[in-house]
Amino acid sequence: MRKSIPIAILFAAIIASLVACGKEKSDATVASTSEALYTSVQELFVNGEYREAEARIDSIYRSPSLTEEEKSMVYLLRSRLHQLRDNDPYRANKYMKLHVETLNDIRHDTAVPWLAGGIALLFASSFVWYYTRNGKRSNTTKSPSDTWASDWEQAKQSFASTASGHLILGAVREGTFTHEQRKRLLADIESCFTNTILRMSQEAPHVNREEVLYCICSGLHVAPRRIADCLLTTPSTLRSRKARLSNKLPEYMYSTFFTKRESAC
Repeated sequence: MRKSIPIAILFAAIIASLVACGKEKSDATVASTSEALYTSVQELFVNGEYREAEARIDSIYRSPSLTEEEKSMVYLLRSRLHQLRDNDPYRANKYMKLHVETLNDIRHDTAVPWLAGGIALLFASSFVWYYTRNGKRSNTTKSPSDTWASDWEQAKQSFASTASGHLILGAVREGTFTHEQRKRLLADIESCFTNTILRMSQEAPHVNREEVLYCICSGLHVAPRRIADCLLTTPSTLRSRKARLSNKLPEYMYSTFFTKRESAC
């Protein structure tokens, strides 16, 4: 009887080891699959194939056997997609929060920290890979004026391709706007210059909506008479606003929109 007890304990230990080993292999298989999917989509990001990357992400998300780990990975990839392709911090942050929340909801067993660490490592290495590929150092910190200038140039290019951009930046720059043209123009400006408007609201909170629109139109080199028509005001009112804006905006912002500072009356 006494001999049977150690044998039973040994047998139970072997069974437990086999079960743990099987679970570890299963979890490792899920983790390796997630890593492979992440890596394949990341390669599409690096090559600028964003449409194909988005299709790949959607196909992963629609999978009937989608695991919580894979769902977390999908949220992370969507965050990267909106950051790289769309330059959209709002949606990028939204999906990053979903990624973190999903990770927090997963059971904290031995496989989860390994998977989270693996994804985090891949996420960090992808930044190094991407910026190295584009001739940028990953440890270089841009100044506020550098990121501002970059966002401004991207927004200008985006706006130039819209119907409103052709209307006010094209060869014909005279005449008045119709009600529909004016409405569409303001909507396109607010859509294309989202980051610019956000930065202005953060660093110059006392600047109102009409002043923001005036700044952007001036930075696009739209004639004061046409800006006044667009905003339903007068050129003299715009001159007064320009003087006030000289005291409201940081130098690097003001110089984007206007050639020189003016003193408020």
